[in-house]
Amino acid sequence: MQRRDTISSDAEPAGDIDGDAIDIEPVLEVLRNRVGVDFRQYKRATLYRRIARRIGLHRLGSFASYVTKLKTDPREAEALYQDILIHVTSFFRNPEAYEALKAQIYPALTANRQRTSPVRIWTVGCSSGEEAYSLAMALTEHLEDADLPLALEIIGTDVNASSIERARRGVYANSAVEHISETRKARFFELGDGGYRIAQGLRDMCVFTRHNVLTDAPLSGFDLVSCRNMLIYLGAELQQKVIYILHGGLRPNGFLWLGNAESIGTHQGLFEVESACSKIYRKSLAKLGREPCTVRDVLQSGIEERDPLNEVLRVAHAEMQAANAELQIIIDEMEVSKRLIRSSEDAIEVINNELAARDAKL
Repeated sequence: MQRRDTISSDAEPAGDIDGDAIDIEPVLEVLRNRVGVDFRQYKRATLYRRIARRIGLHRLGSFASYVTKLKTDPREAEALYQDILIHVTSFFRNPEAYEALKAQIYPALTANRQRTSPVRIWTVGCSSGEEAYSLAMALTEHLEDADLPLALEIIGTDVNASSIERARRGVYANSAVEHISETRKARFFELGDGGYRIAQGLRDMCVFTRHNVLTDAPLSGFDLVSCRNMLIYLGAELQQKVIYILHGGLRPNGFLWLGNAESIGTHQGLFEVESACSKIYRKSLAKLGREPCTVRDVLQSGIEERDPLNEVLRVAHAEMQAANAELQIIIDEMEVSKRLIRSSEDAIEVINNELAARDAKL
């Protein structure tokens, strides 16, 4: 029996993914109309995997059947939307990168700064807020160690309204903070019935709002912009657009922090590498020579004379980056699946305990 490699309009979903082999435009059109987000330039393989997962969950026999369900069931559009926006984050994710911030970036941000000038940070795609709060904790510690009475303002944005609500509440399960030191937990968290809640002082530093970096009015005036593990889900054209927007959002000599599998691509003229291992870049105006720059400047900034050997190396590097990005996406998806399994196991344990307690009373 021949193995199928793709889903056709009337075929059973298969395990291998080819996002270009099927027209998923009807699904994306429903999502645009239902949730107001355009996924047409997101990576097709990732979208296809999430759609295939929903088809499998509903035990539908064809792609066409899923499109019908999506059009007639508003709850399914929301469920697919949440599936596409993979929520994989944690406090102090990639600790070595936070060490690089502490050693190189925080001193640069605070050196010779006027006391009336707050340190401003933007976390793009902030999800449920763990990274924003991690930055607030770490920078608060730095300011105290350096005896610098500076204000700190952190803005977290995400296209997902439910994620923003969770970030604003600032309440996290015990498992989410188990790797945080007892000193930090005592200083920055309050233990309650629902888990650990971010202390009021830290929550006051952080503002969370729904914002689509691709379509909403751009934000600006930041010393540090964190955009980690979002670019890997976007097509090449959208990646370039986001890099340009983030460059414009930074103050002169501000810093951009990307995910481990991401880079600034062909826009070396916009940034200088500050920490290659931690993917931290400093905004540069050297090649553009002025600010603000135009889209034409941005596109031309990546065009340089290349000899054949450098071109081969550039292509090889781009292919390696693409492979790393795809691997990171799969790792994130596996993490989501593991969390769902753990949640199911916890629910089963609670039910079993309740049944055992009821049996004991009988």
